[in-house]
Amino acid sequence: MPEPWLIVPLTFVNDKYVNTQGNAKLKPQFATKFEIGLQYDLNNANGSVSLFVNDVKNDIWQIQNLSGNYTVYQFCNIKKHLTKGIEFDNKLNFTRFISTNLNSSIYLNTLKGELDKVSLESKNTAWNCNLSIDFKLSKSMKAQLFNSYSSKYAIPQGYFKPQYYSNLSIDKSFL
Repeated sequence: MPEPWLIVPLTFVNDKYVNTQGNAKLKPQFATKFEIGLQYDLNNANGSVSLFVNDVKNDIWQIQNLSGNYTVYQFCNIKKHLTKGIEFDNKLNFTRFISTNLNSSIYLNTLKGELDKVSLESKNTAWNCNLSIDFKLSKSMKAQLFNSYSSKYAIPQGYFKPQYYSNLSIDKSFL
């Protein structure tokens, strides 16, 4: 069932540049999901590999429309949203002070729908990868370098561009 504020057929003024509009015609979404995988555990490494399928009927998406000097966000049902792919997750302990975690997935993403009699269709193969390197600096201090990449992927109105980011964090426990 859609959230109540998604189906209220009113326009909410977020600020002078953005409005959000509910859609009383939204239908409940229904998802069928399947996943099968294998796990392994070796001396200094462990991980998993999984195959997955997510099939969502009437998936609810937020669609952006430009109207004059402001943007209107509307909600609509995407008739079919099918994602299928493979996922990997691996952790390796190099020493008791340094470990890495690498997870990645590659998937086929298919979207089919309509908004105001305009066809919204996208299909592409996409992938993402996350790598974290953990350093134990002392009994009470850790550092982590985290890197993430997502390839170009399909959305109802086109594609998101590839994205990369990196983060360095330090954790100090005072207790």
